[in-house]
Amino acid sequence: MGVRIRVRVESTSTGRSATTSALVSTGFESGRPTLRLPMGLAREIGLSEEDLGEAETAEFVVGDGRLAHFALLRDAFRVSVITEDRVEGPVLADAIVLGGPGELVLSDALIQLLKVVPVLPHDGLWRFVDEPPDRPRISVRRRIWGL
Repeated sequence: MGVRIRVRVESTSTGRSATTSALVSTGFESGRPTLRLPMGLAREIGLSEEDLGEAETAEFVVGDGRLAHFALLRDAFRVSVITEDRVEGPVLADAIVLGGPGELVLSDALIQLLKVVPVLPHDGLWRFVDEPPDRPRISVRRRIWGL
């Protein structure tokens, strides 16, 4: 199942935002808070082809060990966790833009700054770092963004 949380992602350039699910991925290691942003979500919050064309290109090691190149937008988004009883953030984050459909994914650095702790990942349970361990929260439903 994985841990998925509800987040608000706001573009620092357009001021537009969207609330969506995000996969908490401790395997997405980054030195800075980073999002893996699907193209459909990028368009929803007002990023244009021109914005993406002006982005720097960065190399990342992907799951199978290959180097992949992605458009990288530095300090381009403010990210907040939204729950029924709390808002955590915003945290300023970079984004790599996924060329096709997919879901929003949060890096380890961003997860930590948002104070999110996966408790039982397979069951989709998580909590905030300052909450009691015996009261985990339940993941939200996954949203896949198209082109």
